[in-house]
Amino acid sequence: MNNKKTSSRYIQLFAGSWLIALTLFVLSFVLKVEVNPLFQYLLGFAIVTIALVFGQGGFYYIEVESEKEVFRIRFFNLLPVGREYKAMEIPLSRFHKYEVKSKFGGLFHYLYLFEETGRGLAKYPPIGFTALRKDERAIIVEFLDKISR
Repeated sequence: MNNKKTSSRYIQLFAGSWLIALTLFVLSFVLKVEVNPLFQYLLGFAIVTIALVFGQGGFYYIEVESEKEVFRIRFFNLLPVGREYKAMEIPLSRFHKYEVKSKFGGLFHYLYLFEETGRGLAKYPPIGFTALRKDERAIIVEFLDKISR
């Protein structure tokens, strides 16, 4: 299970909107046309906001695979800068539960996984679920429902 098609659309949307805002911002200084300073401030704010939302909004590429005794989740943030590939491998016998939480009124979604350890319940860092369609999220949630206790 993965969200390869959906994540590539999000990358295109981010890159397109960010590059358009950046181009307009630079052109507003370079061209010898008088531009309202408010427009330049708004473009600068848009450039920073687009990058922050995309970087912190839970837009991840996710791959989930299962074997007999373990399941793996591989993921990385879709923001092109500072992209880091991560993976979690959890034995099915130790997987306890999961939670899907939403932030900002359901705009951003995150997956939290919990594993039973010798010292109690361990909570993994959140995995961004925002770049998945509802049906993709439902498939992963259905899989996690089957394996959770």
